[in-house]
Amino acid sequence: MTSGKMLKKCTAVEGGFSYLGAVAAYLAIMFVLALVNYATEDADMTIIGYSATILLQVCFFLAAVLPFKAMRSRPTYMPTKVKVSTGFISVGVAGMCLVFFSGLAVLFGAALDAWGYEGSGSTDMTTPVGVIFAVVISVILAPVCEEMLFRSSVLSSLGVMFGRKRDTLITVFMTVLCGGAFALMHANPEQTVYQFFLGAVMAYAVIRTGSVIPAIIIHAVNNVIGVILCIPSIDEGLSSAAAYIFSSSVGIALFVVISVALAVAGVFVIRFVIKKTGNREPEPVYKYRDEENGSVNYADDGGAVAGAVFCVIAAAICIALWIVNLVGGLSAQ
Repeated sequence: MTSGKMLKKCTAVEGGFSYLGAVAAYLAIMFVLALVNYATEDADMTIIGYSATILLQVCFFLAAVLPFKAMRSRPTYMPTKVKVSTGFISVGVAGMCLVFFSGLAVLFGAALDAWGYEGSGSTDMTTPVGVIFAVVISVILAPVCEEMLFRSSVLSSLGVMFGRKRDTLITVFMTVLCGGAFALMHANPEQTVYQFFLGAVMAYAVIRTGSVIPAIIIHAVNNVIGVILCIPSIDEGLSSAAAYIFSSSVGIALFVVISVALAVAGVFVIRFVIKKTGNREPEPVYKYRDEENGSVNYADDGGAVAGAVFCVIAAAICIALWIVNLVGGLSAQ
């Protein structure tokens, strides 16, 4: 991520600034899109929307990289090489996420539908242009750019914030917060539950392996599956199956029990698989001793506070956007 000599490890500032910078880029692009939509009135916004999404992914990548360039530091988690077996296991983990966590996501989506929520729609897979952009954005750009942002930059700084204690809950905090940041950044209510679990799984994979590559693979494979499921014939079949299940109270009850059981089992199964793949733990933040002044302190005290403030501000904006989208979906009917 840095050119020239790497002078130091990262502090909490870089990741916090990355997160806030990515949110700022998102707001700026959405604002410009709204202006263009208003100015062009009934013009087709499809290509413009796809182009804006590509630009947003580029901004995510820059937000992940530039703070480290400026601070001449390096993130704890980088896209370093991993074993071939780790790559294959990452593919399997992506499939496990779909099996174990899709049920809860469907339940949350059904609850939103019951409240009258109208989603923003899925990727258009009825045209060649839609398919091409879906592959370029979902399968290529998003896995690289978003993982560099969340699982390299943000997760590295979360490790600094929590790394001064050797507590077994450190990994839990890091994975949960990283998963939550990932889900909220998309500001897409109907996908929040699945994105949270997926983001947490990818964060755990990065922590245990020490590389962002497994997360990129999991993300890419997951999005490949998502693109396939958006094919009209498959999407209609899944919708019909869901409608049949939710047509009776017995079907709903069984689906709830099975979905919860799968999610609980999934947490333990995926944790076991990833833990066997990598044996790393979050790096502790060591103290330094100022011999001249006779004091002992943490080198990143100010950085941890600043990074936390940046993250809180960014998260608050994402929560507000999530609520706006939820209210907009509820009032769309």
